[in-house]
Amino acid sequence: MRRSVAARRTLPLLARLFVRRLLDTDIIAPGSDRHESLAVAFGILITVSLFLSVALASKYLTEFIQLPGTTAHRLISDRFFLITVDMATTALTTLLTWDALGLERSDGAILGPLPVTVRIIASAKLTALLALAAAFSLAFGAGSSAVYSVVMAQNLHPPGTVFLRIVVAQALTMTAASAFAFLAVLAIRVTLQALLTDRWFERLSAIGQAVMITAVLSALLLLPFGKVDAPNNWTREGAPRFVRLLPPLWFVGLESMIEGHSVADLPVFVPARSQLAPWLKRQNERDRASYRQRDSAFPPLAASATRGLALTALVALAGYVWNNRRLRLPVMWPVRRGRVRAEVTRWTLSRITPLPTQRAGFSFALSVLARSAPHRVAISAALGVGVSAAVVLARSDWNGVGSLRFGAPVPIGLLAVPLAVTTALVAGFRHAVALPAELPANWTFQMAWSGDRQAFLAGCRRAALAALIVAPLVILLPLYGFLLGVPLAMTHAVCTELAAQGLLEAVLMGVAIVPFASPYKPMEHPRVMWPASFFGLFGGPFLFATVARSAYAATDSTLLFLAALVSSIAALKFAGRWRQRNLPAISFEPVPEASTQQLGLRERLMG
Repeated sequence: MRRSVAARRTLPLLARLFVRRLLDTDIIAPGSDRHESLAVAFGILITVSLFLSVALASKYLTEFIQLPGTTAHRLISDRFFLITVDMATTALTTLLTWDALGLERSDGAILGPLPVTVRIIASAKLTALLALAAAFSLAFGAGSSAVYSVVMAQNLHPPGTVFLRIVVAQALTMTAASAFAFLAVLAIRVTLQALLTDRWFERLSAIGQAVMITAVLSALLLLPFGKVDAPNNWTREGAPRFVRLLPPLWFVGLESMIEGHSVADLPVFVPARSQLAPWLKRQNERDRASYRQRDSAFPPLAASATRGLALTALVALAGYVWNNRRLRLPVMWPVRRGRVRAEVTRWTLSRITPLPTQRAGFSFALSVLARSAPHRVAISAALGVGVSAAVVLARSDWNGVGSLRFGAPVPIGLLAVPLAVTTALVAGFRHAVALPAELPANWTFQMAWSGDRQAFLAGCRRAALAALIVAPLVILLPLYGFLLGVPLAMTHAVCTELAAQGLLEAVLMGVAIVPFASPYKPMEHPRVMWPASFFGLFGGPFLFATVARSAYAATDSTLLFLAALVSSIAALKFAGRWRQRNLPAISFEPVPEASTQQLGLRERLMG
């Protein structure tokens, strides 16, 4: 009895502790308000959900006489859009806490000595994860369910019971879809952990997280550019079978089953002193009959949704219990590196980074980007944004790709793709530089710091150049060689590399901290970065591609273009050295500026 009472008291306490650990982190600079950033994130999420709801439903407000049959058809595409955004948001939130989806080694080191059972610790962490996922899902789904239904049904004037059924159907479906997204990510992680050894899991888990973040974020950003009527066509007879494997379409069928024919069977509301034209009446009856023909398509989709939700819940919970049946303790894996590999690595580093401080920055940057979870998330998110921007740019001129072999001008969008990807990766690297790899190890840098900030930053810059600029261009080179021909593809790769290198020099010019080793300070003016980010992803690559296509027309203009790019890099390097010499001395423990929320209490107490 005493043990059960203690467990009931300990579980909520540990759950609150895990929630705070998910929200707060020790990489934030002292005195910075993490909760302010979290409130901004929730505010953005709620604002986006309301904006999408009003934007999707505004087309119904412009109709003087809204036809229920036609509205029922349009609802399928709208539901697919909202459900997809809800699922992607929940999946991204879960992926951001990928390492915390199970008991970590730090949990075993901290909570292991306490008189608390593993079952209580695991239950508390699962409760915290569910609470965080539910909060983000509620922030998006609650407002969109009510606002979209109200705006959509404004001119239909449905009875109260019918309107309530529409709202409840959408709220229940979006909740189920969000739960499926969370459980699916959790199921993937626990399955990998159960099938692999600890060392292989730590290696492949990082790759899986990066790939899923890139894929989900790209799909979310590309969703508005898809065909509006595609989900409506997918529910017709004779639709391709592969589309029935899309989880958002399952929940569209589930919502349609719960909602029934509440919208399609409504009578047409005709305003006073108006009459319903015969052709409108025939169109409504025709659309109503066409919607009823989908009655055979919705039940299988709804069944897939329920089966998928039940299966992911079973796999996720069973795997979570199995993997967390004991605490994981910290372990130091032995470094196994062959003599040949060590010699090749040493020779390569000596050629790329001749100075010891540069070599330290180069090696440390590559290790952090590959092994640190926050930096991995930053680069993966940047890659997802870059891929989305590249698809949009390529799609703008995609019709011209087929005529490349026939002497037609090279599409500008196709030339802009490599720079769009590398620009996003450079921006992600600039954010990653401000994140410390391991803040408790900050004192190690203080003891070994030689004061040569420029050399250390140069090593980090060369690491970004090799991993985030040259590597993507090498991956894209075979494709561009096939589309444009090898000479033009090589020329464009060199020009793109020089342009991206110049951008890298520009964004690292004002870095006044030790990269990857100083406490993180949130961005002070994030609103200024939105226009710059939009131009960097679309305007900059498009302008570069326009100039590059004109330069590639002749050999002389191509050489002049290359000379201009090299001169720009040289000027940026000179400006960067001058800027670095005039920056203040490095402080390994920066104190943020006083703000209205902090009230200057830290400064008064320390003064």
